Amino acid sequence: MIRNIVFGGCSYTWGQSLHHFEDGDAPPSIEEAGEVFHRDSLKYWEYQYNVNNRYPTFVADYFCRKPIVHTENGGTTYSICKHIKESINGLTDLVFVQTTSFIRNVIDAQKISIEKQIQMYEDLVELCSKKNIPIIFIHWDWPSDYKMPESIRSRTIKIGDEYTFYKWTLSEKYRVNEADTHLNRKAHVKLSRKIIQYLSHYNILKKYTYQTKQKI
Repeated sequence: MIRNIVFGGCSYTWGQSLHHFEDGDAPPSIEEAGEVFHRDSLKYWEYQYNVNNRYPTFVADYFCRKPIVHTENGGTTYSICKHIKESINGLTDLVFVQTTSFIRNVIDAQKISIEKQIQMYEDLVELCSKKNIPIIFIHWDWPSDYKMPESIRSRTIKIGDEYTFYKWTLSEKYRVNEADTHLNRKAHVKLSRKIIQYLSHYNILKKYTYQTKQKI
């Protein structure tokens, strides 16, 4: 059986808009990309390009694991945590969480406080600890009025000197274009390298090596 890594995150994690770079790394014009993303308009080869070129695939491939990423998992803290809890199984070697904006806080028309959302992530840490599964975070942003709990901070990959990657979405180098601030292919590659380096440096996840059977 193939061991897996469970990735929870919003559209930055499942690779939204990557298909615009299928024919090259030049950013698409606003007319080409559009200002609004229509999931159902994706062709199957565009969807597959997104899957092949998002950072979860790069990371999982490097460590010879199966990435478990839900394409519908792109909205709220609740959907991220729900996806992770439902996806963890006996073959899970790592849980990777990309926190999303804390203003995405509605469940069944009820708003969830920032305190509650932070607690939901702390509950994930506790769940993974009980199951002896490492859990690692990156953050799109973090509310400035709330201190990041040590249980989360100590498991967070810093992007440069920051605990968030929000500034990447403001950079022409890493976003799709000025209208679409999702990560481009270059950003996904760079982010995957940072994650691989972190996991390898701290010996959190070992890379499988396979040997071919010798012919007799």
